[in-house]
Amino acid sequence: MNIFDGIDKLINENESAAILKEPVLLLKEQFAALYARLSICRNQTTALMEEISSLKMENENIKFENRKLRERIESSHNIKFENRKLRERIEDFHNSNPHEHTCEHCGSTKLKLIRSRHSHIFEDLGVRNVLFTCDECGNELSVMIALPSSS
Repeated sequence: MNIFDGIDKLINENESAAILKEPVLLLKEQFAALYARLSICRNQTTALMEEISSLKMENENIKFENRKLRERIESSHNIKFENRKLRERIEDFHNSNPHEHTCEHCGSTKLKLIRSRHSHIFEDLGVRNVLFTCDECGNELSVMIALPSSS
């Protein structure tokens, strides 16, 4: 029973209200049309809510992937930074004077490695000829270094 059933009953019982029959009929048609539109809107709302839910889930998945990619990028930057630091340390070690040899000319220990070769005479004993330059006076220094045995 809708709201118009009661109005129809009142119009049929009261003859003076017969003039309202046509406007009430028009209202019934408008009500039916609006109710049909309301039903369509409810269906569309349900569909849109499902789409919003799906998009929210997709958005969360994208955010999760984005976080993972950012972590990988940050990890990659950290690895590159660590690699660069290690390369610098290796270069410093190879270009340094780890045995604290002193320059024969000025006595400085600020020596920079130029090259290292096996000694032709003592090659079997693992002795190397090492050539340094002094950062203080610029002179070269040649030193024989015995490498640790690998036994």
